[in-house]
Amino acid sequence: MHLAWALHPIAQTGLLAVGLGACVCLFITLELALMRSVRIWQKKIYETLEVSLTETSASMKELEGRLREVEERSGTVLTPVPKSGLNFSKRSQALRMHRRGDTAEQIALALGLPRNEVTLLLKVHRIVLQHY
Repeated sequence: MHLAWALHPIAQTGLLAVGLGACVCLFITLELALMRSVRIWQKKIYETLEVSLTETSASMKELEGRLREVEERSGTVLTPVPKSGLNFSKRSQALRMHRRGDTAEQIALALGLPRNEVTLLLKVHRIVLQHY
């Protein structure tokens, strides 16, 4: 009967307390290890992003320098070419307005398009109609 002490309520409560304490200790240890791992990964990610940002910044400065050189050699400032505003619906609107008798200037003003695009559209339209 040497296990009789294990059936005593105080012994059972003590063993339960020791087991619960061990679980809490393991949980805290695991939580600390997880937090340490997260900090390490965050540091690595931060360092990687910092290196990428530095490289990108250096590339941008190099490209700016090359652009300045090209502008200086050509004597002009390069500006981006504006995207054409003539999509399918504007094209059909322009042709409808032309059939009503509006001029290229009026169509361009009403649709917010460059006059030369409207003029080109009307010329192409006339050429296509002559072939049919």
